[in-house]
Amino acid sequence: MSENEGSPATSRTSDATARWTPADLDARLEDFARTVGEASHGATVVPPDRTRTTAGDRALEVLRDLAQRAPEQRLELRPTLLGRGGMSEVRLGVQVALGREVAVKRLPDDQALPIARELVREARIVGRLEHPNVVAVHDLVVDDEGSPMLVLERIEGKPWTTYLEHPDRLATDHGIEDAMGFHLQTLAQVASALHHAHQRGIVHRDVKPDNVMIGSLGQVYLVDWGIAVDLRPEAIDAYDPEVLAGTPVYLAPEMVLGQRVDARTDVYLLGATLYEVLSGDPPHVAPTLRAIANRAVMSEPDPLPSKVPFDLAAICRRCLRRDPAERYESADAVRRDLLRFLERRDSLELARRSKKDLEKLERLSRELLELPRDQLIEDGPSMDVQRLYGACRFGFEAARRAWPDNPEAQAGLERTTRAMLEIELARGNTRGATVLLAELDNPSAELSARVAAAVAAVEAEKREVRALTAFRRDLDPSVGRRARFRATMALSVLWIGMPLAQHFATDPTRDSHARGLAMSLVFLTVVAVIAVVFRRALFSTRYNKQILAAAFAIYAGELVFGVGQTLMQVDPLQASVMDLALRSVTIGMIAAFVDASFLVPALAYAGGYFAAAKAPELRFLVWAATNAVVATTILWLWRPRNAETR
Repeated sequence: MSENEGSPATSRTSDATARWTPADLDARLEDFARTVGEASHGATVVPPDRTRTTAGDRALEVLRDLAQRAPEQRLELRPTLLGRGGMSEVRLGVQVALGREVAVKRLPDDQALPIARELVREARIVGRLEHPNVVAVHDLVVDDEGSPMLVLERIEGKPWTTYLEHPDRLATDHGIEDAMGFHLQTLAQVASALHHAHQRGIVHRDVKPDNVMIGSLGQVYLVDWGIAVDLRPEAIDAYDPEVLAGTPVYLAPEMVLGQRVDARTDVYLLGATLYEVLSGDPPHVAPTLRAIANRAVMSEPDPLPSKVPFDLAAICRRCLRRDPAERYESADAVRRDLLRFLERRDSLELARRSKKDLEKLERLSRELLELPRDQLIEDGPSMDVQRLYGACRFGFEAARRAWPDNPEAQAGLERTTRAMLEIELARGNTRGATVLLAELDNPSAELSARVAAAVAAVEAEKREVRALTAFRRDLDPSVGRRARFRATMALSVLWIGMPLAQHFATDPTRDSHARGLAMSLVFLTVVAVIAVVFRRALFSTRYNKQILAAAFAIYAGELVFGVGQTLMQVDPLQASVMDLALRSVTIGMIAAFVDASFLVPALAYAGGYFAAAKAPELRFLVWAATNAVVATTILWLWRPRNAETR
């Protein structure tokens, strides 16, 4: 029989709460509270049909048939009490023929005979289950008074609850140090027993740690099948699968709401048990029955502790889905995922250990990012940051090698990379940031944009630095200094010699415009020759070009000025004196816009202008003296230095 066969929910949504109005739910919760009554919230709720049902009557007929037979004296009861429940007790017995100690489940002396059918019913259900995690049924016999006795395999061990409450007992009793591994292996074996039962149409309905026994050799047994239901249509001793039964703090939503239970109900109970293993409490703990019922119906237990691995928490959450259709399809699927998780535990453990280093790395990263950028750039990441980064990468990558799809390792590696990437971005190390960004599987658009912006900013800064460097070199007077010095030396001979020659070779009281124009043309030609000879140096920077252009401008301006003076028929002697004023203004412009050092030559020409204006007949000597001062000044400014290479 399939898990959903015969379920009334097959023609509509499988969510047990989907068709309930608030009034219906409220009424159902009241019924729940009345059914449970004053019983302990952790105790099993027994169906109310123990005294009179058709199934019970048919079970009694089986008892009468057994009572009419002559019992064989093959079982001896011992006075040792192994356990006691609400409807039965378990005593030590011996099968005489085999000499084997067994557990004998029988009615207490103070119980009425009609309760016996429950024991028979349990015997018939468990007797159909042959599984290493289900206590073997050896026989069903009656005592001298006709009361049934269920002969079971004797279990020497403790309830699973003992080891959940006292983990240290695992090491004492079984030499087990890995408590969580033991508990998950135990739950996987319980799931195996349930899957076996489900294949035979049987639903346990009361899966919890109290109903799991751990044998002295570590055997795992799912016990107490007293409220199990047999979903087979032909079952003669089945409880109604819609009757409330189970332990309130573990119940699935459909159990509270009176929906038909099936295999996925036991899957929920597996999840509830796993929740208790992981958190320490059942999922529906609350101060009142109504609150418990509400928690069970909503199936929204408190979040699991953060230390619970992602995969394990996902298994638990899937089992505890409110809608049965969203749970695991079978107990065996739960078992397989638990075993798969156990296989991956080493990888997860590596990831968890690395996560501690990651938290330290992220804390140090935040502290570094609060520092001024200049200090961060100068100091760089500390040794602690680099050590933690290396440890995190090594740990998470080792975890991924053990399990390539480990989500915690993948997430940890991403966080590690992001933490270091933020530091590299803050430092302006765009190359490192780009490399780290490429290691992220799915970087966010925001992070990619930040790295791209940082790269663009650094490139822009580099371009600006290159431009500033080129601009500074363009304006650096030291570049081409030697060539300018030599050119000035050549011009100095003409600057000083030609005025002296004119003073001594001609009449200084007389002058002509033609001579002035000729002198301007001569100097323009000399400057042009110098530009050609020293072109490599004089055209290498803006400063040199400006100086060369200024030299051309001086003599070209004087030539143009001389032509104008000629046309206006200005006295040639006065025109020669005014050329000193023009030279002063021109050199002053160079001082203002090219090199302030030329202020001295500009002032020298201004002084020469006033001296020549006072004594025009001495103008050539003034020109020679002024040119000597200017040449000396310029040669001093442009004198070659020891470090000069050009």
